[in-house]
Amino acid sequence: TRPPTAEMASYWWRDGARMRFFVRVKNLTGVTLSDWENNATVHGIAYENARVVLTGRYVRDAQDAGVEELSPGDTDTFTLASAELQDVNWAKMAGVALLDYRPDGWDKAYDTAQAALAQRVDAPFAANPKTVALLVDPADETMPAAHVHFSGIPGLEWTAHTYVTWLEINPLSGSTGARSTLTPAKESLSPGRQSTEVVYTTAKGEFTQAVRVEVYYGPVSRVHLPVIMR
Repeated sequence: TRPPTAEMASYWWRDGARMRFFVRVKNLTGVTLSDWENNATVHGIAYENARVVLTGRYVRDAQDAGVEELSPGDTDTFTLASAELQDVNWAKMAGVALLDYRPDGWDKAYDTAQAALAQRVDAPFAANPKTVALLVDPADETMPAAHVHFSGIPGLEWTAHTYVTWLEINPLSGSTGARSTLTPAKESLSPGRQSTEVVYTTAKGEFTQAVRVEVYYGPVSRVHLPVIMR
């Protein structure tokens, strides 16, 4: 045996009748991996844990993506999608990803650098809540804020964008598991209601999430109700 020549992490989720993969690969081979030089390829295999003749696993689909250029020590990500899968039991579906290449040249034998079982996620990238509403009273000294939380593929990096000046976003970038704080900028607000969208986009643009922000700027009536303990 030999140590693996790549580090891999793989995730999959259901998208209608398709299985989609996200694969993260770090090159440990010591050579540059590329489709044109050594046929370096990332594969995603969708299989069902079902008994067929002698095997307990039934391969339903396999897709691949060529590695454009990955230098030693560098990391890249790949997305793949299966064909539409018919008559499958999604509760028994699973996936595996692998990287292979030809270390001795394009016309020589393939070698598998590494393989990884795909972890299932409900969605690759999700922001919550999808809508926030904030009330800003001109007399208030402190500003209300909303917190957006992210779930999905671990370590997925995102950046935030908006086109208005009356909303502050902190931080403007982060990763899954972090949170983004949205705070109105009082000096830039107009009287009444205003709204915008904050768009969160992952590093390579694979996934986006939009959060709608509605802000009312004006006098806010507050009603205090007594609490009676029995």
